[in-house]
This record gives sequence, C-alpha cells and structure tokens, in this order.
Amino acid sequence: AAIVLDEMAAGGSSAERLERLWDRLAGATAERHLRLWFEVQGLAATGHEPYASAVPRLLNAWLDLSRAVLVELGAPPERARRVATVEVAAIQGLLLDLVATADRTRLDPAARDVIARLVDWLHEPSSGCHPA
Repeated sequence: AAIVLDEMAAGGSSAERLERLWDRLAGATAERHLRLWFEVQGLAATGHEPYASAVPRLLNAWLDLSRAVLVELGAPPERARRVATVEVAAIQGLLLDLVATADRTRLDPAARDVIARLVDWLHEPSSGCHPA
C-alpha cells in the first residue's frame, strides 16, 4: 500500500506516475509483498476474515487515490473513476502474471502499452466512455 501511495502521490504526468508505480511494484524487492497480497486477495475471495473485510478497503483506498490524482491531472471525475478502476485491475492482473511467470520481457512492454491506452482514454474527448 505504501508503494502505491508514494508513486501515485509523487509528481509528474499520469503516464509517469503509472510507469513509476509499475516499475516499483514489478521490481524484485516487491515480489514477496506481491505474493502475500495475492494470497490475501485469494483468502478474501473465499470469504475468510479479516481479509474479506480488509481487501475491499485497501482496494478502494487505491482507487480513491488514483482517481484523485487523475482528477488533479485534468480528468473529469466520472471518467477518472472508471480509468482508475481499469488501471488497478490491469496492473494487478499484470503483476499476478509476473509473479506466476517471471516473464518481464513480455510483461514490461505490455504494462507500458496498457498505461499508454489508459492515458489516451483519460484525455480523449468525452464523447466516448471506453478505451478504443
């Protein structure tokens, strides 16, 4: 949680913040924390307390922080919440793949592509509500 808070609250564009977040979360020093996080999420998904109560609070804190940063960077609030939701889900999915496969060669470029698409979506005219 501290890593997410640090990188999302740090300065820079939305792309820079998300890329720094990916780099820190995907780094070797974070691996043991990621393994624990995914284990805790699994326990939460099966209804085990206190995980079933704690995980939604932690995810909502990440979403709220991400949304606030995106609004600060000029995104409309409704779109920022949707983009933050996709961002959190996408980063977590990529990180789970990384923990399971250790395939940085495949996942680093994929993460950069997801970040670029999220940033594009964030800044496209409000006529569309979904990534192209």
